Amino acid sequence: MVRWWTLLIGLWGSLLPLWAQAATASCEVLTREETFFQIGYAEAGRDYERALQLLNCLIRQQPHDVQALHTRGRLHYQIANYESAAKDFETLLQINPQDPIAHNGRGLVSLIYEWNDLAWEDFHRAVTYKPDYAEGYFNRGRAAERMGSVREALADYQTALYYGYEPRVAVLWNMAMLYERTGDTAGYQALLEEIIRVNVRYAPAYERLGNLMAQTGRNFDAQFYFERLAEFASERRIDPLSPQETAIRSFLRFMPLMLVVLILSGLIGGAVVQAFQRRQPVA
Repeated sequence: MVRWWTLLIGLWGSLLPLWAQAATASCEVLTREETFFQIGYAEAGRDYERALQLLNCLIRQQPHDVQALHTRGRLHYQIANYESAAKDFETLLQINPQDPIAHNGRGLVSLIYEWNDLAWEDFHRAVTYKPDYAEGYFNRGRAAERMGSVREALADYQTALYYGYEPRVAVLWNMAMLYERTGDTAGYQALLEEIIRVNVRYAPAYERLGNLMAQTGRNFDAQFYFERLAEFASERRIDPLSPQETAIRSFLRFMPLMLVVLILSGLIGGAVVQAFQRRQPVA
């Protein structure tokens, strides 16, 4: 007698190909170049669901498409789907164990879960396989900082700056916080001032400099930084409207005129129809 679970396994095996065929059929017929164009367009509009759908279709057809796997892993990480991101980076490392971007991506996932030693190892491999990889040095510095290795973190941050990491302010800020933690007031102040030179509107640096000036008795300088900070705060309160808010306000502004146009169109259209009907011969 055939057991019921044997029947279920057989049914499952027969349905799997049908589901796979249906999933493939739901994918749009696009070339690879068209697919990546559509992915970029979806990302620009923050339509990540659409971008992932396109990537899933492409990877289903080409499971070893490195660019598609990189892009999907990055998108999964960006929308905080860390387990899926890690799977994509693992797949990439199975294809090429020396892929620096995949090591960097897997390291970022490890940082999220505070697996700092594993993260450091992945970032270390990333810069080993790509010695000018600025992001890899920056992230290895972050992992070293979390592990309490201040000197190593500062060295990696310096190397990230040397290779042109952007945003530069992020590196300088991390370095400034390390100098503050170690009690190097001169280095801390110099880095905050460098941040302002890089980004003159970076409010947190003004706040920190104001506090530092006040603590060291340089009240005139403290007043200058706090006044600039207050200016930025007032500007934030009167920020320009978002594109959506602007569109809504424009619609509301012109809505009375639109209603008048619609009413007049209806009246004119009705008059034309009535005139046409009068000219029709009566049967």
